[in-house]
Amino acid sequence: MCGMTPAERWWQRMIRKSEADRIPLSPAAEDLSTPFVATAKTVYCSSGYDILNIDISRYGEVVARYFADRVENKFKGYLVGGKWSKIKLDNLIEKAAGHEATQRTYTDTWMPATRWKWDREDSKKTVQAFTGRMGLTYWENAIESEAYYARQKSRYNRLQDQINALLGPAPDGFEEWVEGLLHEPKAVLHKVLDDLGKHIYKCTECGEVWERQRRYRSNRIIKCPHCGAEIEVDNHMSHIGSRHGIYLFSRCRDGTESWYERYIEAYKRYDFKTRKWETAIEDQVLAVVDKGHQCGTLYYRDGAGYDTSRHYGTHQRFGKGYIFPDFDGADEYMSDQQARCLRPLADRGIEINANKVIIMPKSPGLEYLIKGRYDRLVIDSLAHDAFEGSRYYKHGAKSLAEYMKLDKQRCNRLRQINGSLKELEWLQYERMTGRKVSADDLEYFIKKGLSPNDTYSGTRQMLHYIPSPAQLRHYIEKQSGILRETAQQTVGTYSDYIRMAKAQGLNLSSEIFFKPKNLKAAHDECVRVAHEKEYETRAKEISQKFPKVPEILKDIQSKYTYESGEFAIIVPEKIEDIIAEGRALGHCIDTTDRYFDRIQNHVTYLVFLRHASARNMSWYTLEIEPGGTVRQQRTTGNRQNKEDTESYMPFIRQWQKVVRQRISDEDKAAAARSREIRLAEYKELREKKETVRNGLLAGQLLVDVLEADLVEAM
Repeated sequence: MCGMTPAERWWQRMIRKSEADRIPLSPAAEDLSTPFVATAKTVYCSSGYDILNIDISRYGEVVARYFADRVENKFKGYLVGGKWSKIKLDNLIEKAAGHEATQRTYTDTWMPATRWKWDREDSKKTVQAFTGRMGLTYWENAIESEAYYARQKSRYNRLQDQINALLGPAPDGFEEWVEGLLHEPKAVLHKVLDDLGKHIYKCTECGEVWERQRRYRSNRIIKCPHCGAEIEVDNHMSHIGSRHGIYLFSRCRDGTESWYERYIEAYKRYDFKTRKWETAIEDQVLAVVDKGHQCGTLYYRDGAGYDTSRHYGTHQRFGKGYIFPDFDGADEYMSDQQARCLRPLADRGIEINANKVIIMPKSPGLEYLIKGRYDRLVIDSLAHDAFEGSRYYKHGAKSLAEYMKLDKQRCNRLRQINGSLKELEWLQYERMTGRKVSADDLEYFIKKGLSPNDTYSGTRQMLHYIPSPAQLRHYIEKQSGILRETAQQTVGTYSDYIRMAKAQGLNLSSEIFFKPKNLKAAHDECVRVAHEKEYETRAKEISQKFPKVPEILKDIQSKYTYESGEFAIIVPEKIEDIIAEGRALGHCIDTTDRYFDRIQNHVTYLVFLRHASARNMSWYTLEIEPGGTVRQQRTTGNRQNKEDTESYMPFIRQWQKVVRQRISDEDKAAAARSREIRLAEYKELREKKETVRNGLLAGQLLVDVLEADLVEAM
C-alpha cells in the first residue's frame, strides 16, 4: 500500500466495516408516510477533504449507508450488516427494499420504484452543494460512463498491439505499385451548395471561387472565368480523383500458421492548400485466417485503427480491388482452391472481389473459368453469386464446355469477346435453339441490357413469338422508333400487348397478331377493347390476384386525399375507379397487373389529380410513393403537358407537406424501400448510358429525363 495516494488508502480502509463504523450514524428520522428517508451530511476524511455521506433509514432504523468522493470520483454503499459494493444511491435503496438492483445509464430519465425522500431540506442542499449543478444521479452516471470509455480505450489499445504484431511493415514496392494503379485525373471543380441555393465552385488551378445559380453538368469541360484553365466538372466526388480497392495477402508475424487479408482503399485526393494531387491509402477491413481455412476473424477499421473484432458473417465492406502480386508466403497457408484462384488473378491484374473467392465453398467451376481466362465472366458470376445453385452452369460437369452448357467453338468465342453472364446466356440460347446470334446482334442485345432468359422485361416472351435473334433485333429497333421508347421499354410494351391479346382471344399463331407492324397501334387497340369489358368482371379478376388492394385503397384515403384552391387529389375508393380512370384517359393502368402488384406490396399507389371545380372529370393520373414522391404524371394518351405541370406544381408541393404530417412510421419505412427500388433502376440506366433516340429530348440521357419528371418529397 506504500504506492497508494492518501485517498486510495482511505478507500481501502473504508471497505472494512469497522472503519466505516467509525463515522457516526445520522439520527434516524421517523416517517410512516414514506418507508425510506435519506439523511445527507459531509464528513472530513483522513485524506484532508470532505466526502458525502448519506444514511438511509427505515422506520427509525438506519438500513444502508452511501459514500461519495468528488476528488477520486468514486462512490460506494452497503446495507448495514452486509458487504461493500459500487452501487448507485437509487439502486441501494431498491436493494434495501428487497428489490433487484437495476443498472441504468446516464441517458435514462428513470425514477426509482421505491418511494423515499430527504429528511429535511438541508440534506437536499448538502447534496446539491457537493455535486454542483449536475446533481447526484447525473454525477454517478458520468463516473460510470468515464469508466466504461476507459475500459474501451484499454481494450482498443490491446487490440491495436495485437494487430500490429500480426501485420508488420508494408511489403517492399507496395507504395510504388499503388501509385502505378492510380492515374492523376484532370482538374476538377470543388462544389458547395450554400443556404441561398447558389452553387459555389473553386478552381483547382488558380484557387479562385465563383458562384452560379445553376450547377454545371458533371464531366463537362469548362474554362475557369479567372485563369482560363480548362477544368473538368465533377459534382459528385468533389475533390476526390481516381479510386481503387486493393487486396494485400501476407503471413501473420506472430509465428502461427495463419495468414491475413487486408482490404484497402487507395485514391488520389486534391489538396486545395498545396494545389497538388496526393495519394491516400486507408485500411477498411482485415481478416485473419488459420491455415487451410476459408473463414477467420474480421477486424473493421474505425477511426484511427481497427476497433471492432467479430467473426465472419457479414462482408459488406469488401469490394472490388486489385491484388498485390507478392503474397509473402501467404499462399502456403491457403487452401488449394484459394491459392490456385488468387495467384492468376493477381498476376493478370484483374479488379475483382477477392474476398468472395476466399470464402467460396469448393467449386471446380471457379477454377475452370479462371484457368481458362474468362475474366469478365468470373467477375460477373461472383457479383451475382452464380456459381452455386443457379441456372448459368451445370454442376458436376466433367469439362469446361459441359460446365458452361456450350461447345468448344462457343467457349472460344466467349473467351475472345471476354464475355459476361449476358453473353453466356445468348450463346447458350444459340446452342440450345440452333438459331445464329451474330456478333452485331449480340453486341446490340448486350448494349440494350436484353437477356434471352429475362422473364421480367419480356425478352423471353418475345423470343417465343419471334425466335430469330436477327428478326428480333430489327423489330425492336423499328418499334422503338415508333414508340419513342428505349429497347427495354419496347419489350415491356410488347409483353403488355401479348398479355392483352391472349385475354381477348386473338390468334397469336398468325404473324399479323404476334408481330404487328405498328406495336403502338396494336397496343392501344387492345387497351380500347379491354376498356369495353364490364368493370365488375375486371375488378373481380384483380381482386382475386391481389386480394389486399381493396383494403389498402380504403386505408390510404385519409392519408393522401387533399383539396386546396383550384386542384384536388382524389384517392380511388375501389378498383372500379382505377379501371374507369384508365379508360377515360386512354392509358393502361387498368389493363396491366404492374400497378396493382405495386399497390399490394406498398411500393407505389395511384391517385387522381383533378380540377376542384370538376372533381368527377379525369385529368391526370399520378403514381406516388408512400412518402408522397410523385413518380409519374400522365394525362390523356399517356402524355404530359408543360403548361399543366407548371400550373399545379405548387399545389403538389403543398400536398406533399400535408402528407408528411399524416403518414405513419410504417409508411415512412415503405417510402424508404420504394426509393431504394427507384434509385437502383436509375443507377442501372446511368451505367448503361441509355439515351432518348427521338423527339425533342433526343440525345439526352434517359435517366436525366426521368429524374426531371420526378417530384420528390422534400
